[in-house]
Amino acid sequence: MKDIFRYLQQIGQSLMLPVSVLPAAGLLFRFGEKDLLNMPAVRDAGMAVFANLPLLFAVGVAIGFSQGQAVAALAAVIGHLIFLAVLKSVNPSIDMGVFSGIVMGLIAAVLYRQFHQMKLPHVLGFFAGKRFVPIATAVAGVVMALLLQIVWPVIQLGIDGIGHLAVNSSVGPALFAAGKRLLIPIGLHHVYYPAFLYEFGHFITPDGTLIRGDFNRYFAGDPTAGIFMASEFPIMMFGLPAAAFAIYYNARPERRKVVAGLMISGALTSFLTGITEPIEFAFIFVAPSLFIFHVLMAGVSGLMTSWLDIHLGFTFSASFIDYLLSYKYGHNQLWIWPVGISIGALYFIVFHLAINHFQLKTPGREDESLPDHEPDTFRRAYNIVKALGGAENIKALDACISRLRVSVKQRESVRKQDFPALGAVGIMEMGTNFQFIFGTQSDGLKEEISKMIGKDFVEEQLTEAYVPTPIQDVRINAPVSGRLIQEGGRIPDYTVAIATRDDSCLAPAAGRVTQVCSNPASLLMRVEPHYQLMIQVELESPALSAALQFLVSEGQEITVGQKILSLSNPREHAESIVRINITGGKEIHITPAEEVTAGEDIIMQCMD
Repeated sequence: MKDIFRYLQQIGQSLMLPVSVLPAAGLLFRFGEKDLLNMPAVRDAGMAVFANLPLLFAVGVAIGFSQGQAVAALAAVIGHLIFLAVLKSVNPSIDMGVFSGIVMGLIAAVLYRQFHQMKLPHVLGFFAGKRFVPIATAVAGVVMALLLQIVWPVIQLGIDGIGHLAVNSSVGPALFAAGKRLLIPIGLHHVYYPAFLYEFGHFITPDGTLIRGDFNRYFAGDPTAGIFMASEFPIMMFGLPAAAFAIYYNARPERRKVVAGLMISGALTSFLTGITEPIEFAFIFVAPSLFIFHVLMAGVSGLMTSWLDIHLGFTFSASFIDYLLSYKYGHNQLWIWPVGISIGALYFIVFHLAINHFQLKTPGREDESLPDHEPDTFRRAYNIVKALGGAENIKALDACISRLRVSVKQRESVRKQDFPALGAVGIMEMGTNFQFIFGTQSDGLKEEISKMIGKDFVEEQLTEAYVPTPIQDVRINAPVSGRLIQEGGRIPDYTVAIATRDDSCLAPAAGRVTQVCSNPASLLMRVEPHYQLMIQVELESPALSAALQFLVSEGQEITVGQKILSLSNPREHAESIVRINITGGKEIHITPAEEVTAGEDIIMQCMD
């Protein structure tokens, strides 16, 4: 059950990458309209994104499930294009919409995990490893198209039936808005809403194109669309900002200044952009009764917009910016203001009374108060790593718009009590998977933590005063003898090469082997304190590849000068190129020598 929950969360998170492009597409589309810039080319640029949402979803899901691997994204594109071509050939009437992209994105990611290190016979060596993934995905696209052309019509009937009920019922918008709010604490709202926005309902354009989903139909000019999206505007523009003001108003006087920074910025963010989680997680866990009220009010908002026949759309979220952008295509748009103001007033009254009557520990009223100042991103990221049990306890790290998502090795090592002081307004836990709600700073924290993990920053290397690591230098010895070639690069990434006739290669520094690859022949190693070293061998004759033999394995600690690779059947006068790439450090000095001797001459000196 936990695995299903985790995979659903990951799908929702993956969809956020392509969805984040929609605001830009919406701006292009809107500004290109006749009543603004009257530039059809700009309008068509925005429509190009809307028209290719399934392909964007395929790429997003593939990236999300493969830890950002470009090969998986390429495979998803190839697989999806082939899938659509075959499906159109065998059954032109089938239109899977965004589901086709999600399916092919998942398949591409699964095939990447399965085959990205696959080895083939030497004669087919070029197609081994990552190059095999797009090929496998192309075949899978054909197979899935042939399979789904049989199965999908039945599934589509079910989707159309549910969609018909939701579109034609006055409670449909209420179910959309309330269901989305209800699933926010567990992060599954991104899985819930795509069916409403991208599949439910259909519309035939004047040129005969079939358009599905509340979102697509709205911007294609369907006068019946926009009922689901309209239901969220009163909550995001009025309700939650009012709740934020109530939380600020009821904070202890000495804490109001700190709370104002959180709640006022949260209210403005909700009103202007529709990002609501920083406010919602300020009360979801400390006041479940207010969360229930919030879900019910979302349903009430949906009922009111439905009864008043309000139609509105958004490209990203139900915000004031999207209200302005989508105003032209709406219906009864001005009714949002009296509805929203009424709902906002009710939010403030209920939150104010509940916080005081039940002595709820909302921000500014908790026993352990918030920090007096906002720590810099580096300091906070470092403290987050410590609270997670150190870099060695972090198994996987990612972020969406407002959540830092972490998988750890030892759940017991996580100090959850430290996170409120670090700015987390909420914590979700499922086994060894955690979600920390840091709002819009989540992605920046993820990037900073990723750097720390990559450089092995641990407590011993950073003091409590956050003094940088003392200057250390690392000397890289020549792994082979021969002619030195400075290929160059930009600090902190630099490459040198040695043209050699040696039949063996020595370790240029002490460290731990992290990866060994036979095609192309390369070895990746970690050198203390935080350098990454890659040694790659390019043979004069590809026929010699089979004669290469690695003498070390992944995870092995090796010493400087240790033999790591040899040619089991060397040929005379066969020159090889050995490339040494180092990543890390602020200064890299290269020896000016033209000829170097293996194990004796220093070819690079790296310093922090």
